[in-house]
Amino acid sequence: MKCFFFSAAVLMSLVVAVESQRATSSCNDLLNARAVPDKLVRIVNEEPGRFRPTDRQGRPFDLQHHLGKVVIVAFWATWCGICRATMKQTDSLQRRSRDDLVVVAWSDDPEETQPEAVQLLETMHYDFILVFGEKSQRSLDIPFLPARLIIDRSGHLRVMEFGYTPASARQFELQLRAILAEPVR
Repeated sequence: MKCFFFSAAVLMSLVVAVESQRATSSCNDLLNARAVPDKLVRIVNEEPGRFRPTDRQGRPFDLQHHLGKVVIVAFWATWCGICRATMKQTDSLQRRSRDDLVVVAWSDDPEETQPEAVQLLETMHYDFILVFGEKSQRSLDIPFLPARLIIDRSGHLRVMEFGYTPASARQFELQLRAILAEPVR
């Protein structure tokens, strides 16, 4: 009987060690991604999938209405301090390419703090389309805030940025410039 309990204890220790290693590995992957800008900015070419936030008046927002323009979708929330840095850079990018670029600011704020999101964009004089939505209103997984997407003129998702560093912001801007320079079809 002692042998059975000893074997069970050893087995449990091994399971805990393996699960701990998996968790540590996942955490390390996330930390490494935050530290290396090329892992924060991902180049893709795919459909954006389900994308159904609502505007300030509660009406459905349709991304298809902006075909022909490049769209940045910025996922943010009023409680997210680093989101403000991405919003500032996004505003700067939009001011330089106003005729070709639309910015959609998708707020993850709950209903009770949505007025603060409206106030923040107005106070900062950001000319963004403010939308609100939950995870269920999009098929794309946004693991954490801030996050930004670049959708090209034909409606394809081309760039995803998760997190923010000055280096990733530069990489995001370079990718945006390249997409803006592509010929209009």
